Amino acid sequence: MESELLACPECGSEIFTTMVAEQKIDFHVSTHYLTLVTSKGGSSDARHIHLNNIHCGLCPWSGNARDLVISGN
Repeated sequence: MESELLACPECGSEIFTTMVAEQKIDFHVSTHYLTLVTSKGGSSDARHIHLNNIHCGLCPWSGNARDLVISGN
């Protein structure tokens, strides 16, 4: 079974951001709560992402990955 992406509950964006060691990391979150890093640095950055405090890449929403919704795309 293929995993779908989760989206922001406010605007529906599938892009999320977080800061790790003063570096912004952009990523997606799958329905299995796996992170798919889209910024340079790639998978090595994924292990540093804490899904309890993420930020939407398009709107002011921030929170826990458990609050995300299944993407409509």
